[in-house]
Amino acid sequence: MDVEAVVAVLERGWTKGTMARDAAGHPCNPRSDSAVCWCLLGAIERVYKVMPHSMPAVRNLNAKWAGVARFNDAQPTLESLVAMFRRAFPNAQS
Repeated sequence: MDVEAVVAVLERGWTKGTMARDAAGHPCNPRSDSAVCWCLLGAIERVYKVMPHSMPAVRNLNAKWAGVARFNDAQPTLESLVAMFRRAFPNAQS
């Protein structure tokens, strides 16, 4: 998992409740050029260009966090989300 590439997407804009939003705040496809903010799953899809749930690393996070989307939405800040995401992949390349 390229943690820092995913974090870079999240740092452009973070959202809750949907995988991505456009500038008007409407949900959109995370790979769309109109996307301006992403949840963790949306950021992973943006980086890898695949549905995140098809990735073993994401399936492992789903089991560990009782759902990545739920975990994303429960975080009070982007900083707390990023810290937990980085801790989930301690051996990731930076």
